Amino acid sequence: MDSESKGPYNQGEGSVTISEKYLMVFQRRVHLPSHGGVLWYFSWCAINWLRISLIWFSMKRLGLAGLLLLTLPVFFQLLPAHAAPLSINEVQSGLLAQDSLTSGNTAYWFFYGDAVLTGAPHTYSEDSQGLHIGIQANKPGTWIGFFAESPKTAGQLFHAVLTLPYSKISSNEFNTGLYVQTSTDHINYITCAAQADSTGYYWSVVYTRGNAQSAQQYFTVFSQAGGPTVPLTRDCTIITNGTNQMKVYLDGQLVYSSSNLNLQMPSPFNSYLEVQSTYAGGMLSAKYNDYYATVSSIVQVQNAQPGDTAQIIDSKSNVLASATVGTGGVALLDVGQNHLPITGYVQIYDTAHNLVATTGGTGAIWGGDVYRVGTTTTTTTSATSSTTTAASSTTTSLTTTTTASSTTSAASSSVTSTSSSTTPSTSTTSTATTTTTATTTTPTTTSSTTISATSSSTTVTSTTTATSSGGTSKLTVSTQDLYGSPLTGYYTELYLNGKKAADGYSPATYTLNNGQAYTIESDGYGSCPFDHWLDTGSANNQRGITLTADTALRAVLKCGTTTTTATTSTTTATTTTTATTTTTATTTTTATTTTISTSTSTTTTATITTSSTTTGTVTTTTTSGGGTSHMTINAQDTNGAPLTGYYTALYQNNQKLATGYTPAVYTLNNGQTYTVEADGYGTCVWYQWLDTGSANNLRDVTLTADATLTAVLKCAP
Repeated sequence: MDSESKGPYNQGEGSVTISEKYLMVFQRRVHLPSHGGVLWYFSWCAINWLRISLIWFSMKRLGLAGLLLLTLPVFFQLLPAHAAPLSINEVQSGLLAQDSLTSGNTAYWFFYGDAVLTGAPHTYSEDSQGLHIGIQANKPGTWIGFFAESPKTAGQLFHAVLTLPYSKISSNEFNTGLYVQTSTDHINYITCAAQADSTGYYWSVVYTRGNAQSAQQYFTVFSQAGGPTVPLTRDCTIITNGTNQMKVYLDGQLVYSSSNLNLQMPSPFNSYLEVQSTYAGGMLSAKYNDYYATVSSIVQVQNAQPGDTAQIIDSKSNVLASATVGTGGVALLDVGQNHLPITGYVQIYDTAHNLVATTGGTGAIWGGDVYRVGTTTTTTTSATSSTTTAASSTTTSLTTTTTASSTTSAASSSVTSTSSSTTPSTSTTSTATTTTTATTTTPTTTSSTTISATSSSTTVTSTTTATSSGGTSKLTVSTQDLYGSPLTGYYTELYLNGKKAADGYSPATYTLNNGQAYTIESDGYGSCPFDHWLDTGSANNQRGITLTADTALRAVLKCGTTTTTATTSTTTATTTTTATTTTTATTTTTATTTTISTSTSTTTTATITTSSTTTGTVTTTTTSGGGTSHMTINAQDTNGAPLTGYYTALYQNNQKLATGYTPAVYTLNNGQTYTVEADGYGTCVWYQWLDTGSANNLRDVTLTADATLTAVLKCAP
């Protein structure tokens, strides 16, 4: 044996033999880096085998059995040692609203549409199969709609399952769709819809831009004819920021995507589950299931190691989304194409595909969720559900009262529309009265150099009932036009904590808890958009309110039909011509005919009646003998097939004189210039005028004889 092997090995820690030294080397715990590659791993093994060889030569007296005994601990230490994975916890939920549409509870939705306004047959119900919405047109070829509307939602992802029960119908058209529309007063929306007619069915994706009355431009970005491989039930997901981005998935397949659009759809949005029909032969209905809305389509993982990979893995170990962690420690995973929620895990893997962080178990993963690595669970959420009631420290017993009546005559219309009153339990009252007076000034032109003003006063009386602390007070919302004339039947909504508490039609009365902050909304409709609140002048149709006493608010609507009196004196030789035009609004329900009459030194009153229940009375006195002519506006599709029930309007001097639905007939003064408008609707968009080929749906006309114009609409196949 070598003398070296006998000597002491002393480094200040006591004496050990060389054999003991090498034994310590072998038995020492070896920690390898967790990010080592394959090449590094084999290099490390080669070095250790070299060490083993050196030891073997220095310990040859131990023999082969002793060598193997000494080297076994090394093999057990060759595999890298890893720390336990860090935890990943959800810190914010992306779910905003969820309704299975199978619970029988429809309280989340507001049901309305022109079917209500026109009295067209309509129905809705919800059972374990889904939400069923039905509609029947008043007459063949005239579009009628009925819908379920969601509260305003500041999200970007909206989903529903749509079922079209018919592969074809005997005549006319019927469609169903999910619509996502801006909550402003413009008819700008995105829809995925299915339509059936006598030839079959098809699915389409459309977005629109419009004004407060209707959509004006239609853009069909996807269309698919029905057939054996095209289902009647489809899973539809719409993703949009309302500005430039739009994605639509059908059954998890991307059918349209763009980030360069001009959508003009400010958030928040309303969702609509809507049916439309021109079929008058009976009630047709569609079914809806599984509605939800989320903040976005992106799941965010924070506080991760840059360069690592974040993944969403379902309960069957399928990777549904994957993204690299950026330099800021954030990974963004797109789950928009998946049906939500995903039941699975959020996990982080390093560059060697070692699991370094994971959620604790399978959970419900929604678009817009935010997760954080190495934190405790502090999830926040703003989701609403039709079947969930949040706990509160205050309990209020609510009773909803609904009343409706309607009176219509040829000369005037008085409508008291449905109003909802939400009534808590008890109150103690004393009464006081306040009066507000508003003055409206109407200019009257008497000559080219003289302008006089006539003032009229409108008095608004508000009865105030003081209520003791903790009780209730009544809020009454009424509407009027710019001239102080009362208007009834216009929609109002009451919100509490951002959620709709009740709705009704002016005059609407709500019972509110004293001292609690609410938001009240008043809307216009058609040619009478919201203008301002009478007491404040604010042009925002939503306002916050906190009551301590009964209060009345009045919304002012700016109706398109106004009353203007103009007198002009002209002298040619000894002839004086005086023309007076007065337009007043009434309501009737007869055929679509518009008459503007002219006669010499006589006064003729003609009634303008449209199928949209809007009537104007025009009185014209003149000494000229120009006479009148009839103008008829028809509509057809690009194949020449007639289309009925499409909106038209007549203007003069930028004032709307009348409206009607194709075929619409107007009587015009010869020699005078008018502007006519023709619009598309739904899946039949404006295309051109047949005689000129012009793509502008507005055109000027001056008649000397009866004339017919034909608008061409481009209907989806």
